[in-house]
Amino acid sequence: FFVARTMDKLAAAMKAKDEQALDICLAENEGDYKLAFRPLMLAATINTWAVEQLLTPEELNQQSSGTLSDALSIAHHMNSVNVDVFEQKDGGIHDEHKFTPLMMAILFGPQENIEKLLHSKADVMKTTTMGRTVYGI
Repeated sequence: FFVARTMDKLAAAMKAKDEQALDICLAENEGDYKLAFRPLMLAATINTWAVEQLLTPEELNQQSSGTLSDALSIAHHMNSVNVDVFEQKDGGIHDEHKFTPLMMAILFGPQENIEKLLHSKADVMKTTTMGRTVYGI
């Protein structure tokens, strides 16, 4: 997944709502974003401004190749207090893949991001590797 330094820069640009820094970070590190978690997935956990900057029809329903455990390892970038709950969650969810930006927003992001992704017609029926939809995570 993202190189830690790349993710730190990307999250900092998103939190600062710095469009120029975001563009530079995306351009310089494009290869890193084809791996486990794409920029929109990270944005979905941070703020609506970041979601609006990165939301495209092509990215809306992309699925992660990283697991929830991978996501939890980068949780210091996420705003949500739900991180502690999911660190203790079992039932195999930690080992699942194919999370969408909407799933990431539901798990870790603010309500506004969930609403923005739903309004943009995020697919609520996409499934993780264990068959969970947004209704079962």
